[in-house]
Amino acid sequence: MAGGQSPNADLAKTIVIREGRTYHVDLNRALNGDASGSVILNSNDVVVVPKKSGFRREDLSFVLGIAGVLLTAVNVAVTLSR
Repeated sequence: MAGGQSPNADLAKTIVIREGRTYHVDLNRALNGDASGSVILNSNDVVVVPKKSGFRREDLSFVLGIAGVLLTAVNVAVTLSR
């Protein structure tokens, strides 16, 4: 119902919160058919899927975009000072 996983989801570190208790679930295993990763969800359970940590391709494109803007600003400043 939630629309499936996103590319940034860390399915191996999923947490199910049920009646104040937390259960760690590896949804990667569950989706690959391994029973050790399976969990039966009850109503009022909360499923938390954290983001993947580390440097990703999206981060690189953001950093390169900022670097491009800074280089353009420096280029304009140098050109105007001449």
